Amino acid sequence: MKTFIVFRAGHGQFIVQAETLVRAIQSVLMRADGFARDWTAHDLSTYPQHLQARLTRESTIIGA
Repeated sequence: MKTFIVFRAGHGQFIVQAETLVRAIQSVLMRADGFARDWTAHDLSTYPQHLQARLTRESTIIGA
């Protein structure tokens, strides 16, 4: 599983472990309002280490 950061302007950001980017967004949709088109997701490992640490600290973590 990969770790994704999923976010929507004005609604915070979430850290999710999922098989795919689509599954990560679906996990967040189960907890938050909106439509899939409103959310953006990125593979957290593509960010530099210092940003990964900051985003993880500042985000809500959703368990599998």
